[in-house]
Formats: sequence, C-alpha cells, structure tokens
Amino acid sequence: NESAPASNASAQEPITGLLMFDDIRPRHVDDDTGQKFLDWLARMLRNNKLPINRQDAVIHIVKEGALVVSPRAFKDFIVFFDLFERENGTRLGTDDAAKHVQKKVEKLRQNIKNTKGMSVHTYQITGPNRTSRVSGFLFDPIKLFGHVTPPPANPLLVLPQVSPHGVDR
Repeated sequence: NESAPASNASAQEPITGLLMFDDIRPRHVDDDTGQKFLDWLARMLRNNKLPINRQDAVIHIVKEGALVVSPRAFKDFIVFFDLFERENGTRLGTDDAAKHVQKKVEKLRQNIKNTKGMSVHTYQITGPNRTSRVSGFLFDPIKLFGHVTPPPANPLLVLPQVSPHGVDR
C-alpha cells in the first residue's frame, strides 16, 4: 500500500510507505551530516512532513529564500535519527550535536550568507499582538523543494531595517 506514511512512527523506527530514510541515515554526527541534514530536510519538505510558515514551523518562506530555523531544525534532525554520538564514541548533548551538524552544513557553502558574510539571518516577525525575531539559515528554495513548488512567502517575516549607523529600526 503506497498511501500516506505512518503518522505515529517514532524517530527510531523507519517510516513506512513512500518516505524512507535508510539511504541517508547517519551512523554518527561525523558521518557527512551536513549533506545528510540537507537531504533529510528536502525529503521531509517534498513529502509535506514539516510545517511551513506557521508559528511552530522550522521552515519559513521569505522573500529572500527558505529560512531554516536554527538551532531548532538541527535539533529536530538529531532527535529524528537519535544522533548523539561522535565517530569516536563520545556522547554529545542535543545542543552540542546540533551545533556540530550546523557547522557541517556551513562547510557545504550551500546556504545564502547575510550582508555581513555570516550564515545566520535574523527576521522580524510582526504579529497582531507582538513583534519577535526568528533566526536561521537561508537557502534557495529550489535546493530544498526541488520540483515541488514552495508555498508563498510568509508576509509576517521581514528583514529588519538597518540604519546607516548599523542600528535596527
């Protein structure tokens, strides 16, 4: 049966149906996890398994591209694959493992840098009752969504205006 994948699958057991991860399942956090993170993210997005443009989303489509919320998306990847060990057997906490994967993604140089040459972009979220910020890595949506058309940009997320003196307005 090639219907929808099982929705109650845990992070430790493979998801049945159309969505398989055995070919990209890392053995440890040193196992080409930058590319495997991008492969996992793309597969999840192309199969509608991650919320987009919602308050709880790890992906927001913005005018400049696809914003992958950091460090949350990296932590979700770590937990999904139960990926807490280095190649040498050293056990890492979730935060350290997520930082390790994030550095591996940066080394691939597939993300879009901000105007200061840094990987992390910070967006302002303006809602009806408050204003907050969200940070993450920015990617060309085609790299993550492939032939699947991404949703329209989230109008609530904008890059903050910066004055000539470098102060946010």
